[in-house]
Amino acid sequence: MGYDLIPKKEGIDCKCGMIFTWPIILQETGAGYLFGYGMNTFNPGNYIYDGSRSDGNPASNDGFEVTKEEALVMARLFRGYVFVKRGLIEEWNKMSEKEQILAQSLLGKKAAPPAEEFLRKIEVLAEFCEHSEGFNIY
Repeated sequence: MGYDLIPKKEGIDCKCGMIFTWPIILQETGAGYLFGYGMNTFNPGNYIYDGSRSDGNPASNDGFEVTKEEALVMARLFRGYVFVKRGLIEEWNKMSEKEQILAQSLLGKKAAPPAEEFLRKIEVLAEFCEHSEGFNIY
């Protein structure tokens, strides 16, 4: 039961098997807020249904529909996230080991920037969103 993003546009490869990363990506990038799903809700694992949508949950693999416009907004959010995190990586690498340890002791694990592999995955998702013309989440 992975998260498969099925594009509406023919000829675009689906993004499959994101069982562990899709909810994290929605949370980390802020893209979940497009759909009422995010860390600053009362229960971060829940989706706030406003009654206007009946097509599922963006953090479940139940066929939730992402429109073309929403996909384009997601792409911008993804690209902004990567830009900011790469800037943080540059700053992190300038810090001494002692400063890095101090930052982690004050801010926890979130102080260290994400791995390049994770950022690349988000860039690939941004490209997918830009070309998909919308998608469904299964």
